[in-house]
Amino acid sequence: MAKKISPRNQLLTGFTLFELLTTITIIALLMSLIFSCISAVRFQGWRVECMSNLRQLYHLVAAHANDHRGRVLATGRIWYGQLYPDSIGISGPVADSGVGLSWPELQPYSDVPLADSLATSGEETRRTIGIWMCPSRRSKDSRAIGGNLVNQGDGNTYLNTSYSFLAGSEKWSNVERASSGEDLTQSRLDPQRILISDLFILWAGRQFFVNHTRTDSVAESQIPTSFAGMNRLFGDGRVAWKTASEFDLSAISAGDSAQPHVRSELTDRWYY
Repeated sequence: MAKKISPRNQLLTGFTLFELLTTITIIALLMSLIFSCISAVRFQGWRVECMSNLRQLYHLVAAHANDHRGRVLATGRIWYGQLYPDSIGISGPVADSGVGLSWPELQPYSDVPLADSLATSGEETRRTIGIWMCPSRRSKDSRAIGGNLVNQGDGNTYLNTSYSFLAGSEKWSNVERASSGEDLTQSRLDPQRILISDLFILWAGRQFFVNHTRTDSVAESQIPTSFAGMNRLFGDGRVAWKTASEFDLSAISAGDSAQPHVRSELTDRWYY
């Protein structure tokens, strides 16, 4: 004869509230660890891909220089006295001059398109693709950092990228646009001088745009706390990582002009 289980005994065979809460807590903790590991792996992947982008950009610039007696293209956008190291010329006098950084000059050396589409009338937003956009920025709003196609009053059209091109410094350091001009590439490639770096800009004196953060926002009034650092490309094709701790972030936030940077005539500053 089958033994009957009393309602009291049947209740005791189930999970207690404490056991359920413990199980849920363990699962939540495991999920948190898994997501943290995935985020770390993805972040490291962005950094490695960014290094690859910079090395490919080096080969473009070096190949062009090799065909032009070693002369390196200079930062292309200087508009009404303001320097913009994060822009590449698309059309107009700068692009046709053969001196400033421009797509017509580099295109013969590249099999990678500059952007998914380009328009030269009005101010259009286009996403920069391939090696011109740091992978840490692709999931963020391209209108605010990289991918912004701008027509200026000087007759030139530029596309903003998420890297700072720092060559030709001897042409503008004499007007104190670079706080440490000796660190930057001049007219020829130099293993000890920076050619290109990740973008780290204080725009209009009020918003920071940086690569390699874990936040989704594109502009912050303060440097994002998740800022990890930047890749810097030197004149021999070497890419070196500069950690956030190697910057004096509090001094930069306070506007200390002694921190290594390039500036426009107004309040924009590109740190490296």
